[in-house]
Amino acid sequence: MKRRLLLTVGIAVILLILIFGEKRSFYCLGDNKCITVWKTYGNTCYIMPYKYYGIIRPSDNYLVTSNVNDITVFWSTELPKCIAIIGDKEYQISNEDTSEISIYNYQNNIERFDSILYEKHSKTFSDIRENADLISVYIEENYATDKNGKILD
Repeated sequence: MKRRLLLTVGIAVILLILIFGEKRSFYCLGDNKCITVWKTYGNTCYIMPYKYYGIIRPSDNYLVTSNVNDITVFWSTELPKCIAIIGDKEYQISNEDTSEISIYNYQNNIERFDSILYEKHSKTFSDIRENADLISVYIEENYATDKNGKILD
């Protein structure tokens, strides 16, 4: 009886930790452009350019950052199966298997990505080309916006 009670209490505690200690959000633009934002313990956030339902961290094709960073993910028809990432704070990209998607750090090749994503004389971040899309994720605040500033559900 005590063993069953301890097991039940243990499972309940683990479930409560998982439910209240971690937060997973999905943001989509349509056309198969979705990201998963998974805030975990220890100020660690995983962002995947696809819907991710796993219970352990992904094995590849993700970036890891803090739970207080702001990240923007860019897509363009000129770069199929590729995304570019820019963030306010430090982040690391894990992208060994590029057969599904290639993830690039925008800041490593600013001129290239600016020419692909923006018109020549763009003045603001929102002056993105028609054939490009973006999702700006405000991790700490738990919301994201599209290229027009519309909050995504």
